[in-house]
Amino acid sequence: MKPPLLKILFLLSVSFISGVTSAQRFLPGYYVNKSNDTIRGYISKKNLKIRASLDFKDQLNTSTKNFFPFEILGYGTDSLHIESRQERIQGTQSLANREFYRVIFHGQLSLLKGRGNYFTIRSDTMDSVLPIAKRGILIYYTKDQPELKRTIENMRFDEEHLVEVFERYHNSKSFQYFRTYLPPKHDKIFNLTLFAGYNYSNLTTQKIDEPQKKFNSSYAPLFGLNLVFLPPSRERGYSFYIQPRVSRELFQYQKTSQSQFAFSFEDIVYESVTLKIPVGCKIDLLHKMNWLLYFSPGGFLQKNFALNSERKFDSGDNGQLTITDQSIPLYSDLSFGYGAALGLEKMISSHIYFIEFYFDSSFPGNFTRTNLSLAVGRRIYNYKNQ
Repeated sequence: MKPPLLKILFLLSVSFISGVTSAQRFLPGYYVNKSNDTIRGYISKKNLKIRASLDFKDQLNTSTKNFFPFEILGYGTDSLHIESRQERIQGTQSLANREFYRVIFHGQLSLLKGRGNYFTIRSDTMDSVLPIAKRGILIYYTKDQPELKRTIENMRFDEEHLVEVFERYHNSKSFQYFRTYLPPKHDKIFNLTLFAGYNYSNLTTQKIDEPQKKFNSSYAPLFGLNLVFLPPSRERGYSFYIQPRVSRELFQYQKTSQSQFAFSFEDIVYESVTLKIPVGCKIDLLHKMNWLLYFSPGGFLQKNFALNSERKFDSGDNGQLTITDQSIPLYSDLSFGYGAALGLEKMISSHIYFIEFYFDSSFPGNFTRTNLSLAVGRRIYNYKNQ
């Protein structure tokens, strides 16, 4: 596969992923107007997290409407509900401007979360919310169940433990209706994929003490393992990966200078077997029943095992000829850099295959190295555990 073709495939893949993801930016949802009517349509995926306004479409092919918190009562999906509320400023009777809050628990006492990732509480007798700045506020609102006080004082202050307290409170009071909006917790997953592909690399010197040298490009097969770990979480859409891969690099630089009385010829060769270990976070862009588009930013460590590293320099002046042939240190035997991948996983006949474009860059010593690769592989192992 020629290097220009590899670049073209990479650009086409970026365009394809961008087009597909842009068509999937909205999902079925609703908003509640000020007359308490539920209007169904499509909400932007960006609004799954708290934002200053809601992007809404009546149909996927219609224009986007924009709603601010003071214009609607809330919005959501089947598993998410956002309310428009005013926050009561602590120690006063004043109310802040309306904002959107995500409902985590809804009942006689409701737990909500604002844009700043802080928790608020609302009783069924008040319209405004109150920030849970201190545990004492939660103890006050559950004072008719004093056995919860010690739990509140010693618990971790996160969604999981706060919901446990709210559920215990409502169960102890025998309230008939309450609902938790926490998504189900996913299993811990570890999987392993074998892959092979094609590697294209460039090497140039940096302009510091001498003119820049641009080496001939290196391209060679590559082989590797893709290890992915998904921690147990209520939110899916990300995972962590490590991807050891083996390839070969061969860079060569040649330059000839000639005048009426003198000439010179320089030949530099760097040849090595490389072990590269990219690591980072894998982010789901679009997940359907049997395929997944993802983006993976991260960094890498590379170790070069030298096969050949030498510099030949021939020069002649006024009939005198000097030939120098000397081994020189490899441009770098250990380097760090950053990279990113665009990939597609697809299930075919109960087996999962993937294709991935990977780009990285590093600056070993006085050099700049860039790399572009295409790999295809098949998952050979998958482990799940709660």
